Amino acid sequence: YPVFRFLNGDGSSEFPYIIATAEDFWKLYDLIYRDPRSPNHYSNSNYKLVADINLNASAKRPWMPVSLGPWGTFDGGGHTVSGIYMDTTVKTYSNDAVYAGLFRENLGTIKNLGIADSYIFGDTAGAVVAVNAGIIENCWNKNAVVEATGVAGGIAGIMRTGHVLPISTRWSNSDEENRAIANHHVFINKTYNGGVVRGNYSAGIVGVVQYEEYFREGRISRNIVKYRVANSYNVGEALNGIVGSVGNAAFHNMQFEIANVYNADKRCHKISSDDAEFAVNAYYVVMGQEECKDIGISQAIDEMK
Repeated sequence: YPVFRFLNGDGSSEFPYIIATAEDFWKLYDLIYRDPRSPNHYSNSNYKLVADINLNASAKRPWMPVSLGPWGTFDGGGHTVSGIYMDTTVKTYSNDAVYAGLFRENLGTIKNLGIADSYIFGDTAGAVVAVNAGIIENCWNKNAVVEATGVAGGIAGIMRTGHVLPISTRWSNSDEENRAIANHHVFINKTYNGGVVRGNYSAGIVGVVQYEEYFREGRISRNIVKYRVANSYNVGEALNGIVGSVGNAAFHNMQFEIANVYNADKRCHKISSDDAEFAVNAYYVVMGQEECKDIGISQAIDEMK
């Protein structure tokens, strides 16, 4: 078998795999999906970005998004990834590849990472990740365009938890991993969007917050779901400022909160299209668009500074 390796690091928390060039980043797909020895190892490894990177993706060479497992961590080191281009609705991708973003799915932790100068299009799309079922912290979308036929978010398309099983079937079926996936909390913290976000369900930070319940031979017990979007703001363009829609919260005993956020989108200043009970310290700039007014506390632009 071919051996795929980064030059530096071993993937541990002490010595993460070092990503220093665009070539290193392109290797991620091979590491996670094509290494026949241990695909679980690479999806659950630790990575550290040490430079700003331009992927130089294009229609002829589109970016192939990768996923992080429940023990995986990607630390952007405060750097920015640009030059992402992808359209998962075309035949370049496999039939089930409908998720578009730098990452396809996150069950672990993505932090300290920026996205810029990119175009991301799919059925479900997010600048950082299409589907988040883990932790995203201190991440931003500077000016990337995120579009979807369905759900789009400036940071994450869908925020999903509950009895979550990976979108990818490449991970282990062990009881230990299933419980780890089902019982950890999900949150997005300290993020901002400055890009353009378009979709049927779209928002500056998260397009849709979703509870998904799966059972695998009854091995995972029911749990209370806790997830949060906090300390974040939107200055880009989106149908909703922070969160697009929150699905089935009361029915599924979800503990969800939008806290310490503001929306300064000049087109539409509402925080979310759903109930005000989720919002704590949520602000929007007064722009006179009464038809867009929704949950949150109105503030003049000078009061937001």
